[in-house]
Order: sequence, then C-alpha cells, then structure tokens
Amino acid sequence: MNPPTPPPQRASSVEFVLVSPTGCILQNVSAVYGNHPPQRPLPFYAEGPSANQCTIMVNTPVMGTTGPRNMGHNMGNMGYGNGNGNETPVPVLTTPKNKLNTPRHARAVGLPAHVVLDGRIDYPLESIIDDQLIMRFALDRNGCQYLQDGYVAAPHRLHRRLFNELMKNFEMLSCDVFANFLMQTVVSLANDHEKNVIVRVMKGRMLRMCYNRYACRVVQKIIETASPDIAVELMSETAGQEARLAVDQNANHVFQKFLHTLEPHYFAPMISSISRNPDELLGVMKNKYGCRVVQLAFERLSAALEMYSGKSNAIHALVGKSANQLIVPLLREGRELVTNEYSNYVVQYVITADSFQNYREQIIQEHVIGRVLELSLQKFSSHVVEKSFRHAPTHLLYALFNEVFADFSFDRADNVIDVMMFDQFGNYVVQVMLDVVSQVRTGERQGSPRWLPMLAAAITRNEGGLIVYSSGKRLLDLTVATGMGAAHYERPQPVPLGQTEEKREMSPSSYGSEQEVETDETETRHNRSQVYNSVALRHA
Repeated sequence: MNPPTPPPQRASSVEFVLVSPTGCILQNVSAVYGNHPPQRPLPFYAEGPSANQCTIMVNTPVMGTTGPRNMGHNMGNMGYGNGNGNETPVPVLTTPKNKLNTPRHARAVGLPAHVVLDGRIDYPLESIIDDQLIMRFALDRNGCQYLQDGYVAAPHRLHRRLFNELMKNFEMLSCDVFANFLMQTVVSLANDHEKNVIVRVMKGRMLRMCYNRYACRVVQKIIETASPDIAVELMSETAGQEARLAVDQNANHVFQKFLHTLEPHYFAPMISSISRNPDELLGVMKNKYGCRVVQLAFERLSAALEMYSGKSNAIHALVGKSANQLIVPLLREGRELVTNEYSNYVVQYVITADSFQNYREQIIQEHVIGRVLELSLQKFSSHVVEKSFRHAPTHLLYALFNEVFADFSFDRADNVIDVMMFDQFGNYVVQVMLDVVSQVRTGERQGSPRWLPMLAAAITRNEGGLIVYSSGKRLLDLTVATGMGAAHYERPQPVPLGQTEEKREMSPSSYGSEQEVETDETETRHNRSQVYNSVALRHA
C-alpha cells in the first residue's frame, strides 16, 4: 500500500533586512521558502553592505501576509519604526567586528572580496559607481575612508558623478557612524551650485538630522561653510522648534552653530520664537544644554550692541529688541534662576557684561540685595554673589557691604561675616570682598575706607579657627597682603619633652582618631546651622 501523499506545503515569504547601527534600513530582499524558513540567512549576510555592527533581521510574515507592512511592524518592535500588526519581534543576528587585514575578512565588513588586494582596497572609483557599490563602501569603515580620499582628488567629471550618487542617500549616509565623515567632506568641498542642491535635498529632513548624533555634524558643516542666505534658509526649517533644539544633546550644537556663524540680525527670528513662551524659555535656561545656548545668544548680542553703540540704525534696534526678549523672563524669575545649577551661569554673564549694565543693576537690586547671606551659603548662587561684588555700581556696592556688616559686633560670634568666612562656599565670597576693598584702597574703585579695617579685623580675630582650613589660610594670606593682618599667623606648637619634631608629626594623638575628626566636623556643621538660624532671625 502506497503511503498517503503529503499535503502541498504552503509557501511563506521571508524578508531579510539589513539595518545599520543607527537604525537605517540599508537593504532588504524577499525569498519564498517552504514551511521552515532558514534560521540564518548566511548568503545575504555575506553579500550585504554593513558598517561596524550591522544587524540582519529575519522577518517572517504571519498567515502569508507579505512585505512592507509586516516589516514595518517588526521594525517598530525592535525600536526602528512603528507598525500596526500584532506580530512578535523578529530575531536579530549581529555581525562580529572584523578588521580589514586580508581578503578573508572583506566579506564580513561589507566589501566584496575582489576589491581587496593584500589587505588594501584596490578598485577604481568609476568601477565603484558602475557596479553600484557606493553604499557598501560608504557604510564601511575602510571603504568610507577610501571614498573620502578619492573624492578629494577626483577630477571634475568623476567628482560630479560621485556627488550625484551620494545625494541619492544623503540623509541615511549622514546618519551613519562612518559615512557622516564622507558627507562632511562632500559639504566642505561643495561649490555654490552643489550647496543649493544639498539644501533642496534637506528640505523636510532638517529636523530629523539635527536630532541625530552623527547627522547633526553634517548640518553644522553646511551652516559653517554656506553663505548667510543658505544658512537662513536652513534656519527657517527649524521654525517653531527652537526650544526643543536648544535642550537636545545633539541639536543644541546646531542651534549654537547658527548663533556663532550668523550675525545677530539674521538669527533674530530664532530669538523671537524661543522667547514667545516665557515658561519654555525658563525651562531652556534651567537645562544643561539650553543654558549654554542662551548664554551664547547673550554673548553675541552683547558684542553686537557694543559694535553698534551710538549708532541709530535698524540693526542696533533689532539687536536691542532680541536682548530684551531674552532678559525679561530672567528679570521676572531671577530669584529662582540664581540658585539653579545651570541658569546661574546665564545670570552671571548678564551681570558681567557691560552692554547689559542696566539689567545688571536690576538683577542685583531685586534678586541679590537682601539675600547676600542666604545666596553666599549655596553652591551655585554664591558665584552670582561674587560677580555682584565685582561688578556692582558704587551705590549698590555700598548696599552689599552694609548688608554684610549690619549689626556687626566684636562681642558676638554670629555676625554675618563670621558665618560666611567659615562656610565652604561663603568663604569664596569673603575672598572676593577682600579683593574689592583692596581696589577701593588703591583708588581703582569707589567705596568706603572703613570696609578694609572692619573686614581685616573680623578675619584676624578668627585666626585660630581659620588656620585649620585651607580656605581659612587663604583668607589670612589675603588679609596679610592688604597690610592689615598679622605678618606671621602660623605659631608652631611647642614640642613635648622627650619627643622629636618628626615623632610629634607622625603621632596619631596629634591628629586625633578618625572618629574624633568626624565628630568635630559634625559639631562644626551643627554650630554653623545654629549661627545661621540666629542670624536669619535677627535680620528677619
């Protein structure tokens, strides 16, 4: 009896998708197999283009569904796209890292074996174009370098052919870990016509490229080498997204490149857009990337205001308007910004810039005076207080010193200046105060001649406590330099009988145990807290 005939096998479509490390789909191919598709698509892996770590994704459609829709869903599951199906994530195979040393390795890194001779690439550029190997070379570490060198030295006709081929995949190549260097070279060598072509290619792709780790470098190179008209055209692509660009770890560099390259009257639309929502602007100032963008904007605007100072023209008016748009939210919320770990740098710059002296006075008057002790004892705001002492006009400098020396008495140890000089951050403010009173003494700045004797007396009377800290010794040194302190404040301890100087220094008892030192530090912090509370109550 003949065995029963098996039912016909239902064919299923299998897609192999090669994905670069940045998530770009480099190439895909479909094949028809039986009920059991192959587990490892080795033939396609050997011939596919790759970068340092390309992945091969095997996509098996469910119930005979085919191609792009199912592929898109599975790419979404892997983090490379969004789909609408219910399929499970596909398996992923990762290629090993291989160096291009011999022809045996050429297939693993994505270059055909016949283009490598004795471990070196030996293939004409025209043949690379004719054989459609541009992508395989561009996405390979060694192949990309080969194309870069060839593109620089290529004659005009070959140069034009390479440019046209690369423009077909401009965004994908710009997003690649290796090919982005090739695209930067292409942009750097581009003439005016080619730059216009690049700008047309980037239409609608600009924002995506700004947010990409590698493509943002290509965008910066375009802005840096293009004419202002082309840069302004690219800037228009970011309209309405300036706040997002400023706080992104990659795109913020593109924003800064616009500020560095263009004149302030060109990037004024970006300032207007980012200032339109005050809450968004404050968020940008408090961001570790955004604070640098805002500070750079202030730097460029300050330089422009100095350049056009005394000139009544439209550019000066536009620059002043941009500066005002940025600074109004800062003045309104300065109380919070001076204590923030990032926005304090923006406040410091506004205080130090001579172009913003009117705003400087307003910041010191409204957000520093009345809070000198509080801000001096904090890590970030103490820098703002230092800048205030260094750059305050005379009438505000009097107000700052009067606040520090208010109710000062030698009979108490809880004076404001006493708390500041023993604090880990406040002592730096006292050092700046010493510099300022020295300038007043020499006539470099205007102020009261009483400040130096009072400050020197407050420091020298605490000599015994200050000398045990490096910051305290610095204060004593500065006091001696002013001529108001003791010439020699280090008094050596007498050596106990029967003990040499060397033994005394090495004796654990002279330093105290770790537990004793830790207890002393705890008591010191507790005492400082009590002193600060008493001072705060007295000045409330």
